[in-house]
Amino acid sequence: MNKVKLINMTKLAAKKLIIKLKGSLKEYDPTIMSIPKNRKKPDTKV
Repeated sequence: MNKVKLINMTKLAAKKLIIKLKGSLKEYDPTIMSIPKNRKKPDTKV
């Protein structure tokens, strides 16, 4: 198995996990849904 395929599989698995996490968080905290994905906070990244 080549390294690129392994990295892609890991990324895909991580993405699925994040989606699953976000889904479960949405059930408990409705405020997460209202937060836009491309939010820009100049204070956080300096």
